[in-house]
Amino acid sequence: MPFGVYIYSYADTTDKAVSEAQHVLRLIQGYNLSFPIYLDMEDKVQAVLSDSERGNIASVFCNIIQNEGYKVGIYANKNWWTNYLTDSAFNNSLWYKWVAQYNSSCTYSGNYTMWQYTSSGYVNGINTNVDMNYWYGEYIDVNPVTVNTTVADSITESNATVRGTVAYSGQKPSEVGIYFGTSENGMSKVANDVINHNKNPFDMWYDLKDEAGLYLDSNTKYYWQCYAIVNGKEYKGEIKSFTTLNSSKPIKSIVCNSTVVKSTKKDVSYMLEVAITNLSAEDIKGIVIIVYRDKNGNIIKIHNGDIDIACNSKLTHSDSINGYTTISRADVYVFESLNNLVPISNNLECNFN
Repeated sequence: MPFGVYIYSYADTTDKAVSEAQHVLRLIQGYNLSFPIYLDMEDKVQAVLSDSERGNIASVFCNIIQNEGYKVGIYANKNWWTNYLTDSAFNNSLWYKWVAQYNSSCTYSGNYTMWQYTSSGYVNGINTNVDMNYWYGEYIDVNPVTVNTTVADSITESNATVRGTVAYSGQKPSEVGIYFGTSENGMSKVANDVINHNKNPFDMWYDLKDEAGLYLDSNTKYYWQCYAIVNGKEYKGEIKSFTTLNSSKPIKSIVCNSTVVKSTKKDVSYMLEVAITNLSAEDIKGIVIIVYRDKNGNIIKIHNGDIDIACNSKLTHSDSINGYTTISRADVYVFESLNNLVPISNNLECNFN
């Protein structure tokens, strides 16, 4: 729904006009207005002022509001527009005039963009009479730009790609980008772009490490939000979050296949292949320990060796043992390091036929 701001002014000095303007700006901080901010000048303290004093009060208020990028206007009834608001300041073409005259037609002879024609109107959902108005100004686009914060993907321990979409119905955004941080209230701009194409709608995305220069902590929740700026106003999408991967997550699965190769009746070669899949981190360096046992469970030999996991794909470790004719099974363990023998996989029994 389109909305603006209406404020009844008691200002009889320019200092009070400054105070009223600053008060309005505090109230609308963070909001995107589609209609102007109107100053109602009809109070008795203003009636005793000169035309130029009333013009100065209006000018001070309107200039402060305009300097912050908002549309601004003056509201008054027809009597005041005709007899009190006659200073040349009120002919400013950048100000929107709003005339109140409860009548079948507006008989004010000057230019105006909105006419308040009754105070006894009815709107569904409101139990009392309401003021009703006609708007004669330019088309007010309620949502000149729509910003959607969509997804975060390609998430690793230290990076992610964040995405969004922007659609606009009027002027092209002068800037788009993202807010980012570890809390919803603590986000700051970390990436922004000037739009140099005419795609509408268009996708936006940022690789946080390569494009925003951010190196994320593992196993940490981050918040982010897309934004776009049109006519100096900032429009934001929904705040979303993602959590980086935990670099110490366990390996998810181990597949063990064993074969026995008989070369002679006296010499048996055992070949064990261990396939470790679904690795949880790109930089894990682990230790694989294989315990060979006889049919009674007695340890015949222990083998250990490094496994260097360089990519998020399958790693295969193989081991061959010659001359042991009594091996019946092997147990496989994977550890983070010899200095920290905490298994990152369950032991796996592998039987030989």
